[in-house]
Amino acid sequence: MSPVGDTRHGGLCVELVEGGGKGGRCGGRQGSGFEWGVDVNWEAVSAVAAIVQAAVILMTVVFAVIQLRDSRLGAKFDATRNLINQALDPGFYRALQFVFNELDGRLRDPQYASELSSSLGWAIDGERHPELLVLARLEEIGLYLKYRFISGDAVFNFLGELIVGSWEKLVPVVEIMRASHSNPNVWSNAESLYRATGAYLQRERQSRVIATTAR
Repeated sequence: MSPVGDTRHGGLCVELVEGGGKGGRCGGRQGSGFEWGVDVNWEAVSAVAAIVQAAVILMTVVFAVIQLRDSRLGAKFDATRNLINQALDPGFYRALQFVFNELDGRLRDPQYASELSSSLGWAIDGERHPELLVLARLEEIGLYLKYRFISGDAVFNFLGELIVGSWEKLVPVVEIMRASHSNPNVWSNAESLYRATGAYLQRERQSRVIATTAR
């Protein structure tokens, strides 16, 4: 049978073919009833659909990663701010003053040193041994830094000199407790914090020297 109609839209020829007739002017395919005389490349359509779907999935993953990163940054900021606020606590400040101004003299008292060697750190009276409050705080900060729960640079920048100075004053206490417990890892996170802080401060000094020389 001959085509029963054809419609042209721009460069596209759409032809209706009746029954089993063959398309004439548009090259229609055989089929029952009326068929559109247009060949569609379904493989190409499927490929485009797959690309679009992959793009949507990628965008979803990217947005999820950004949200997760922002969430982690927010949590790290809060943890860092809390630690800095704790360092400004009046009780901790008094303990720091004791470490810098009185600890050397107290360690010359045999009984005072003996209390450090004969008891577990957490079993010693903190009122009598304020240096342990400072050590515990340094250990806490070092632990958080180890697992990247806080911003190291922010802590180093704000508390760096206090961390380095207090640890160097506390070394005799650490040595007494390590020897008495036969454990070289006592206060190890505090020591790691001291080393990391010292390295940061050294880099900052070198940067300032380079900047001054370059002027």
